Amino acid sequence: APAAGRPPAAPTPGPSGDDAQGSATIPFPFTFNVVAHTKLSIYTNGFIQFGTSSASTTVYGAAIPTAAAPNNIIALAWEDLNVTTGNIQYWTDGVAPNRKFVVAFNNVFFYSAAGNVTGQIVLNEIDNSIEIFHTNITQAGNSAVCGIENANGTSGLVAPGRQFGTWGSGTVVNEGWRFFVPPAAT
Repeated sequence: APAAGRPPAAPTPGPSGDDAQGSATIPFPFTFNVVAHTKLSIYTNGFIQFGTSSASTTVYGAAIPTAAAPNNIIALAWEDLNVTTGNIQYWTDGVAPNRKFVVAFNNVFFYSAAGNVTGQIVLNEIDNSIEIFHTNITQAGNSAVCGIENANGTSGLVAPGRQFGTWGSGTVVNEGWRFFVPPAAT
């Protein structure tokens, strides 16, 4: 699956280090679980979160759904990652009403220092869809989960074969998933 595109000449750097979090502004309202959001939190542990950020940045992968924090998330490869190698970047691509807000994890290692994650989470303005691209993920014995979860952790969708654990052979190359979350009632 092709990724959402190359970053601009100067993408915005995301959080780095171990168990870190940073905030980002989405340049258009993105509806997730019936709430329009213009801000999100990016976590070095392989996910983004809407609304109030978790009380702790030391939250590691779990099966989706789970009532335990964090909730209201989109998980690329949620687990204990360490952004001392590689980086996280984000940017906006396109023009209204067809913009895409992209969060890219580039060669980010699992905390164990074995295995790495390269992929993107893409929020689409036109239809509020979510695309998750796994460019190259090597789990090397590490677990992870890919999916989305609602604000109270009672409902979620997981990409087929990507629930918390080792995914098949533990190596994923060039796959993509698209999620549609119902918009706010009109």
